[in-house]
Amino acid sequence: MKISPEKMTEIIGLLNKNWKGQKICPICGNNNWNVSENIAEIREYNKGSFIVSGSVYPTVIITCNICGYTLNFNAIKLGILKTDTQEKIALKFNVYPHILHVIYVDIH
Repeated sequence: MKISPEKMTEIIGLLNKNWKGQKICPICGNNNWNVSENIAEIREYNKGSFIVSGSVYPTVIITCNICGYTLNFNAIKLGILKTDTQEKIALKFNVYPHILHVIYVDIH
């Protein structure tokens, strides 16, 4: 799902506001990040098989432009996907909406 220019500005604002300390990559030590233009999905792992009813975690991906180190921010927690979208995703993938609240890096 493509992120609109308005939402991209919002995401960058949230990151700048809530990312405490220097925004230095822990791998290469640089401060050169890219915010993906698309919302991605992290799915439940099942030994390489696709699970229709498995958990889905919508994420905004932030990548170091130097070494490729990647951060995943939960798109629902960021406010990029609204509750109605969250419920539609949950229904589509047959999971409970609260499962979609799992986050990898919490900026709030």
